[in-house]
Amino acid sequence: MIPISIEAKARQKGRKDGSARLGLAAVGRYTGSVIQDTVGPIEILSNLIYLARESKDPQKIREYLEEAEVHLHTIGSINLDLLRFYVKHAGDTEDAPLKVAG
Repeated sequence: MIPISIEAKARQKGRKDGSARLGLAAVGRYTGSVIQDTVGPIEILSNLIYLARESKDPQKIREYLEEAEVHLHTIGSINLDLLRFYVKHAGDTEDAPLKVAG
C-alpha cells in the first residue's frame, strides 16, 4: 500500500498550523514518515530474497521473486514521491534543486 503523497500530508499539516508555506520541520517529519513506510517493504523484500535463495523449488523461487518485485516497486514509488516533492519545493530553501536524470 502506497501512502498518500508527502506533499498532501505536508499541506494538511500546514493548514492545521495556519501556515501557508511548508516549513523545514514539517518536511523533516514527513520524511520520517516516508522512512517508516519503506522499512516494512524492505524487510519483506529481504526475507523473500532469503527464501528464494534457500528454496530448491523453481516455482516457489519464481513466486518469491514476483512478490519481491511488487515490494520493490512500492519502495520505488515512495522514493519517487519524495524526490518529486523535494524538486518541487527546493526553491523554498537555500538548497539548489536536485537535477533528475532522464
